[in-house]
Amino acid sequence: MEAAKKKKDIWVSYVLLFILFSGLFLAYLSLKGRTLIHTADPFDQDYPIFLYMGKLLRKMITGQGITLYDFSVGLGENVIAPLNLYGFGDPLNVFSVFATEKSAEMIYTILLLIRLFLAGVGMLLFFGRHGHKSILCSAGALLYVFSLFSIVRGLHFYSLLSTMYLFPFLLIELEKIILQKRPYKAMAGFAALIGIQTSCSFYFLYMQTIFLLGYGLFFYFSRYKKGQGGSFFLQKIFCAGIAYLTGILMAGIVLFPTLKEFFNSSRSAGGITQGADLLFSLREMGNFAGNLLIPMIQDDNYGLGISCFSVMALVLFFMSREYERRKKLLALLMLLAYACPAFWSMTNGFSYVSDRWTYVIYFATAYLTVAVLEGCLEKKYSKKELLISALVCTASIFLHLFLNGDKIRSAVYFLLLLISLAVLIKERLQTRWIFMAVVLANIGISLMFLLAPWQLCGHDIWKSFCGKEEIGDLTAKLNGEDYADGFERQDVKGQSRGESLAAGYYGTTEYFSVLNKNTFRFWDELMISPGICAEPHHLEGLDGRAPLEALLSVSEYQNGNEILTNGNALPLGIQYANDISEEQFQTLSPLQKQKLLLERIVVEDGEKTEVSWEPTRINCEIIWNNIMTTEGGFMPSEDASIELRFDRKQIGEGKGELYVLFEDFQCLKDDFSPLVVGEHQVLIQNRESKYFTGAEDYLVHANAAEDGTVTISVPYGNEYLLNDISVWWYDYEGMTDSINALKQHTLQNLQLEGNTVKGEINAANGWLFFSIPYNSDWKVYVDSKKEQIVRANVGFMAVYLEEGMHSVRLEYRPRWFYAGALCTLLGLAFCGGLCLYGKKHEN
Repeated sequence: MEAAKKKKDIWVSYVLLFILFSGLFLAYLSLKGRTLIHTADPFDQDYPIFLYMGKLLRKMITGQGITLYDFSVGLGENVIAPLNLYGFGDPLNVFSVFATEKSAEMIYTILLLIRLFLAGVGMLLFFGRHGHKSILCSAGALLYVFSLFSIVRGLHFYSLLSTMYLFPFLLIELEKIILQKRPYKAMAGFAALIGIQTSCSFYFLYMQTIFLLGYGLFFYFSRYKKGQGGSFFLQKIFCAGIAYLTGILMAGIVLFPTLKEFFNSSRSAGGITQGADLLFSLREMGNFAGNLLIPMIQDDNYGLGISCFSVMALVLFFMSREYERRKKLLALLMLLAYACPAFWSMTNGFSYVSDRWTYVIYFATAYLTVAVLEGCLEKKYSKKELLISALVCTASIFLHLFLNGDKIRSAVYFLLLLISLAVLIKERLQTRWIFMAVVLANIGISLMFLLAPWQLCGHDIWKSFCGKEEIGDLTAKLNGEDYADGFERQDVKGQSRGESLAAGYYGTTEYFSVLNKNTFRFWDELMISPGICAEPHHLEGLDGRAPLEALLSVSEYQNGNEILTNGNALPLGIQYANDISEEQFQTLSPLQKQKLLLERIVVEDGEKTEVSWEPTRINCEIIWNNIMTTEGGFMPSEDASIELRFDRKQIGEGKGELYVLFEDFQCLKDDFSPLVVGEHQVLIQNRESKYFTGAEDYLVHANAAEDGTVTISVPYGNEYLLNDISVWWYDYEGMTDSINALKQHTLQNLQLEGNTVKGEINAANGWLFFSIPYNSDWKVYVDSKKEQIVRANVGFMAVYLEEGMHSVRLEYRPRWFYAGALCTLLGLAFCGGLCLYGKKHEN
């Protein structure tokens, strides 16, 4: 009875305290008029995708079929692959089906809180499994749930919260597999959890796998008994491996198409890669030590920000002889991993340094805190050991003060340290409830400083969450109607980069980690520099370039701050009379390419032809305002600008577009620097940046003033290297004739039905071009006969037609999706078999 009461107390206290802390956090945000939706990626990606998933589920339920390809996902993408990293596949997101204009934000918020809550549930179960059954377990769970990682990283990117809550459950099932003689049910549980993790995001499956493998080996050898032999070890490897592969199969319907598109994405084609040092710099190591127990969220200030008790527990753990050397070795390896950027890079797929793996550190320190505090109640540590642990904390606080000048916060945490030391030394204060009160006070103070204004040495993180009106405006777009007939795109900057997903229109913005490399190639080769947002997976608009807007069926586009209606928008399918080889096309300048795309289709085996047209270079005077020029570069001061002045007589009375070309241009600080050229913004990249796309030259469509001046606003605080600036004129002469020629033979009676595009065309001999990004999963049928699709115009599709009337049908058939669906059925069947077999042996 007493054990049951203790267990009940643990769970009741956890639930009540979770409600208290999360309620206070939400209440503060509400007072500030904010939601729990972050202003950065969640507003641009996670939340619009959540709304979009609800729309797809409602379509499926009402018998409108399963959508596998959608033109509202960027220029047109496989639905699963680009959205998987943002929760497409997360089982909890099935509740998005209930998301309406009134309820969407509330449901999204509740699901965030459920993920946080489940992280604590997993932690409590892990405590119980390892013999910790005091009220302190609920305090340990709260340390994990309300850690700096979950509040700052997890709420920013909720796939991390899914990874957090799954981690302890995975460890529990893995332990059962190792310990049990017939671990069939444990294998089924482990497989189900791996399946959920894979569905949530295969990126985090990679990370989880690393830690599961490490923990599994540690757990096995820490319980190794003589006489078990190598066969027993291989048996456990086999059981865990079978369970793991079963989980992979269960998620095949999501995983396989995602992997296929990942290897066809801009990341796999020279995307984000960056080496990492073996150790952090001395300053970074100093920040690490100084922020052990004081939470800091600056990008360059690495630090855990764990509780005073947690830091003291870590020191006591290493000093005490009560703990096995193997456990100390594991803890030491984790600390070394935290100090090693190469490990951070390895957990991020050997890419740039990222702290997304550090939930493991918070899990371990929360567990260690409870274990050591329970040891304090059993008098396992001397006063000398307690004082040494307090001195380590004191050194960390003073180092923080020295590096940051943070007097208020340093004083508060020093007072908290003194209280922590007092309750550990004074016997009459050594009770579980007092220990718990100190831990809760620590959590509350840390949350307070995260929310507090900077004047009180806080971080004002409430400002990083979206306002209610902002979210309401985006959610209201759910009522937008998807196109049933016809096809047109809008090249207009929306409130959110994911707005097209919620509203259902076809846009020109792609902000997904898995982005079709053919789409990026088009932007890159045409040098649509303002549209490449300093990342190979972030494209935003066609820079208001009339020829490209026409080619890609854009009916409305944004030129600076002006929204223009495009009367020259071409249909989805147009036929060219002439072609040009891809090899010759790549030798041309971007503006030559731009003009030629309205005259000839670019295909691999196209003909070679003479290209005589060239844009006109404009003579201009360069004025440097508040800028110090250096050899090969310049340094701006405040209110800096560059003026390009030219005589408008050079461009005559004809219509056209003005362009500014920056050659061999880079910024030397930060990942990128925003320049405003006329009314168009371009991000100048740092070649040392983890996101560097390879851009060295930048071409920007500029709007000149009446006096013939282009003003370039340059932000203060950066340094630049620049070889040359030039101004070019792109004349519209002949453009209307080229567009009218392309309108002669177009795909008519267009129908978009699920994953199929249908139409009819009265064709001449020539290539029928589709402004659909090239993907080998598209199949084309001309008069019901399958024909070959080729990559055309850098990144799109075409099929050759002979003269006559033809019916054309495009079908999107993702083979990896169908193979994945079959594997999912097999995985579910095998997992169910493990459950039944385990139950039989149990009985």
